[in-house]
Amino acid sequence: MIEKHPIYFDWEAESSNPRVTELVNAMYDDLNLGKLKVNAKKELLKTILMNLLRSERIQRGVMYSRNNGWYNRIPSKYK
Repeated sequence: MIEKHPIYFDWEAESSNPRVTELVNAMYDDLNLGKLKVNAKKELLKTILMNLLRSERIQRGVMYSRNNGWYNRIPSKYK
């Protein structure tokens, strides 16, 4: 069995596919994430979904660091 190392989360992952946008809109409504910063929250949700899709396709997990300094690289629109 080959052990694969996880990939780092890609903050630039996005999609222009209308099906992905529909999914994000439906999930956002179901999750009831509020009415503030809606566009930023939807973009982040789309980024998370695209990373999970990428992870599934290459059969490697997505890694989130436990090091607080790593989160300084998060785009400010998601903070």
